[in-house]
Amino acid sequence: MADERLVAARVAALFNVSRPAYYATVANAGLLLLVLWEAFPAELLLTWFGTLVALTAVRIGLHRHLSAAPDPDPRRHEAYFALGALAAGALWSLPPLVFFPAGDPLLQLAVIFVVGGNIIGAAGVYAPSRAAFYSFGALPFLSVVLQLALQGGRTYYLLALMVAVFGAVMARVYRNLHDGILRTLRTRIENDDLVGRLAQSEAQLQGAIDGALHDVKELQQARDAYERVLVEEKLVLDLLPVGVAFMSDRVIVRCNRRLEQMLGYGPGELQGQSSRVLYPTEELWNEAGERYKLLAGGQVLDGEFKMRVKNGSPLWCRAVGRALNPDLPQASVVVTYSDTSERHAAERALRKSEAMYRNLVETSNDLIWAVDAAGLWTYLNPDAVRRIYGVQASEMIGRSATDLLAPEVSDRDQATFGRVLSGESIFDYETRHMRRDGSRVDLSFNAVPLRDAKGGVIGATGTARDITAEKTAAAALYENVEKLRLAVDAAELMYWEWDRDSDQLHWGRDPSSIVGTAGGTTTRWSEYLEMVHPEDRERYLNVVGTAWEQVGPCTNEYRVIRQDGRIAWLSSHAKTLADASGRVHRMIGVSQDITERKRQEEEARFLAYHDTLTGLPNRRLLDDRLRQAIFLAQRRDSRIALMVVDLDRFKQVNDALGHRAGDAVLREAAHRVAGCLRKADTLARHGGDEFVVVIPDLQQEGDCQVVAEKILRSLVPPFQVDGRDFVIGASIGVSLYPLDAGDGEALLRNADVAMYRAKELGRNNYRFYGR
Repeated sequence: MADERLVAARVAALFNVSRPAYYATVANAGLLLLVLWEAFPAELLLTWFGTLVALTAVRIGLHRHLSAAPDPDPRRHEAYFALGALAAGALWSLPPLVFFPAGDPLLQLAVIFVVGGNIIGAAGVYAPSRAAFYSFGALPFLSVVLQLALQGGRTYYLLALMVAVFGAVMARVYRNLHDGILRTLRTRIENDDLVGRLAQSEAQLQGAIDGALHDVKELQQARDAYERVLVEEKLVLDLLPVGVAFMSDRVIVRCNRRLEQMLGYGPGELQGQSSRVLYPTEELWNEAGERYKLLAGGQVLDGEFKMRVKNGSPLWCRAVGRALNPDLPQASVVVTYSDTSERHAAERALRKSEAMYRNLVETSNDLIWAVDAAGLWTYLNPDAVRRIYGVQASEMIGRSATDLLAPEVSDRDQATFGRVLSGESIFDYETRHMRRDGSRVDLSFNAVPLRDAKGGVIGATGTARDITAEKTAAAALYENVEKLRLAVDAAELMYWEWDRDSDQLHWGRDPSSIVGTAGGTTTRWSEYLEMVHPEDRERYLNVVGTAWEQVGPCTNEYRVIRQDGRIAWLSSHAKTLADASGRVHRMIGVSQDITERKRQEEEARFLAYHDTLTGLPNRRLLDDRLRQAIFLAQRRDSRIALMVVDLDRFKQVNDALGHRAGDAVLREAAHRVAGCLRKADTLARHGGDEFVVVIPDLQQEGDCQVVAEKILRSLVPPFQVDGRDFVIGASIGVSLYPLDAGDGEALLRNADVAMYRAKELGRNNYRFYGR
């Protein structure tokens, strides 16, 4: 029976306190509708808002119908109420899931604040019913946590964790509030029962005493009855979940065991003591004396007081007292005490939570502000004001918000601020304000109008973020990028990025000037690899592969075959990059066309080892070829022939027509001699009109004679220069390796001796050194 009374009292409390909540939820939905009006389609927002309003109207009608029921069923009424709360909670779970603006942290925060405010408000409104609170709050809370977690990134993960922790704290706070209400309702019911029983006991006792005046036997019976009443009363008092004390002249006449346990005393220790032991300070004791006088005068005491446990620690209790017989000179009183320490702890936790959110606002890096309808500051978070403007927030409260505008934006932004105060929301609006020292600060503003219950604008609120450093950095970055671009263009470099995962090669500009490709700045790397010269492709892949493996820089010089068929030399310098997880998948670098440099290097290399007149190897290259031939002959145990060919009667050409004509004869003579040799043989100009022939892998001396005779025959036809014919011959000296000498210098010297011997014997012939 007691449980049914408690359920009825709890459901009655739920229906009484929930009336304003219906209108509050519609107001919150309207506020969220205004905040998100420009961020989402109006049809979608109005559908959600209309559904919520319709549901609220249905719940109000059901509330009135159930309240007016002639024979109410509390449990059935609570179930209907919880069902309505669940439907409302489902609708409030939609804003975090559907109306959660991507990339707009301010609107996201507004959605979370409105939804979270509804849940916090529900903790108080639905405190008498766990079913109603969890039906309403579970879905919106889970949708907020899920949406934050799905955003990705360390900041959103931390926000999701913080909301989850706050939800756990909120659940604990709500449970304490719910338990406190249950204890209060249960105490009220038990107090009513106790007072009734005490009154009944007193009446029985009074009747027994009156009967005893007429008869001793009846008096004894009355005494026995009284003692039974006291025993019964003590049993009842000890069973009560609250502490009970009977006092006379502020002295504890008797109390139940529950009060002794609450205050840490043993059985009977409090009986006969002054109630001074219940109060921790003299001041509280004196205040209790004033309340005792009121009690003795017939007033009812109902309040919450701090009391003292035997060990000195404080204990918060709710005390309800009344006088038993206010007409007596020293009236006796009875007081019940309920332990409310847990509720106080819950309230402290709630205040701590509120302080945390207040600190978040007041210590935010962004400026959080509010103005009234006249445009005067009404709130500014202190830390942000000091950091941005260099003044205290108190110095700005009451001033016009447009006083801080920089002159160059004053007219424009005054009009913008007027639009906000006329009811328009503005987001990510950049403006410029003046600091106390006269310097400028660039701000990004967000502003929404504040409206009263009738929809009239009563002010505005929003945030402002200092973007001065960002704008300065952006300008510096743009300048550096321009400098880098000019430097790259001046150096004729081509910037590129290669993403190995997607096989994409992104060029900094049109690469047609280097590789001849056209059609955009993005190509596939596999297609570009096909342009690398086949002879260089393996070396190119080895260098690139090493860079991927060792995560470092690489330098490469290779040829590419352009679309027009020409071959170009490229020099590339690149470096591999790793992402946040350490995985290497991107390479950046620059490439430069070095075709002309390669041509010049090749030309310089050719001139260093060849005669400029005839194009034949010079003495430097001859020495190298001869050294290589001797090295191979030593390994293969083969022979080498070396010939010195000196042109006869060449001086008459220079004397007759000059050196220009002599140069032509030398070129023609070199061409004729070269036609007599194999590709493996070497013909070099040794200086003046003298040539040297190196014949490696000589099989027999007769082969050498054949070559010498072919050279002599090739020089027999006349040389025609400027219309004149010149007949010249040659004297040839031959030395053999290893028969005549063991090194190149000795071979050359011996062949030269043989050549002079051939000249002495009549020219236009050849001689061997060893014959």
